Amino acid sequence: FVSNKNGTPLDVTIHIFDMNGRPVHSLNSKVDAESNTSAKIAWNGLDDNGAVVPAGFYTYLVIVTDRFGNQAIQRQKLIKF
Repeated sequence: FVSNKNGTPLDVTIHIFDMNGRPVHSLNSKVDAESNTSAKIAWNGLDDNGAVVPAGFYTYLVIVTDRFGNQAIQRQKLIKF
């Protein structure tokens, strides 16, 4: 994840949902204010209880929040094989 907000630390949260809209897993990361990048954000295919989720279609919601509480939100689809 790369930010275009130079010098601004950001919190990144990703919520993954199954096709019925049920929450599956959440990931959190921080974007460093100095480098404008976060560590690689990867989902290991497990739900919040540590169980492997089946292959299929999922949606994910990315929420990026700056230190003032401003947010950018984007929803995307993914296929897990």
